[in-house]
Amino acid sequence: MTTSGISVAELKRAMMARSCGRAARSRTAPASFLELPEDDWYFLREAGFAMADLFEGDALQAIERLCRDWFAPGRVYFVSAEARFVKIGFATSPAERISSLQTAHYAELRTVSLIPGTMDLEVALHRRFSAYRARREWFRREGELARFLGRVEAAFIIATEAA
Repeated sequence: MTTSGISVAELKRAMMARSCGRAARSRTAPASFLELPEDDWYFLREAGFAMADLFEGDALQAIERLCRDWFAPGRVYFVSAEARFVKIGFATSPAERISSLQTAHYAELRTVSLIPGTMDLEVALHRRFSAYRARREWFRREGELARFLGRVEAAFIIATEAA
């Protein structure tokens, strides 16, 4: 799969050259970042290129940031309600957070994607997509936001189906 112009093997080599090859230490981290399954690397590549396009940055820098955050306790989550709206949030335990959102929401919520990141990334995404804001952390799934979500959602589905 080379949809983003670089193969997973090339990406692994590039990340090793950028000293992103060693995983952040945690109880669940593999000994080497390179031990991640191929589908996780595919997701990192696609999400990294989508982030670089969004923020007009270097794709390898975006992927390197995702690598650094991979074993961090938090994720930026995208949850969809009725396919027209998406909530962009941050949680250290996304499954619990999404479950609590579901309790208070009348419609069935669906996880669109989870991206390694911090509250800073959540804020940056809120700013970037402010033109689509419906209310607080809920955004209309339109335009640039819809295109971005399409890219990260496709990669997320492939990665989670393989797990």
